[in-house]
Amino acid sequence: MAAEGLAATLAPAYISVLADKFGLVMRRVVNPETIRQVCVYRSLTRSLPPAADAFGEFLVDSLRVTVEPAAAPRRSRRRTGR
Repeated sequence: MAAEGLAATLAPAYISVLADKFGLVMRRVVNPETIRQVCVYRSLTRSLPPAADAFGEFLVDSLRVTVEPAAAPRRSRRRTGR
């Protein structure tokens, strides 16, 4: 729809390669700033191969270092039924 001029869309920066191919122009949203939540999922019932386990730990440690606590939005883990 955005390529047809019918809408605008929000997309991560890595989409810029596709945006160029579709003739779209990307602009950074700065007000309000968008923050992306990143999650690492793993099975509770199966263990990972050592390389995958190490990579997961690397990601978690890297994100802890690069993200300021105030920038990470806190969400309640309670379900409200909505």
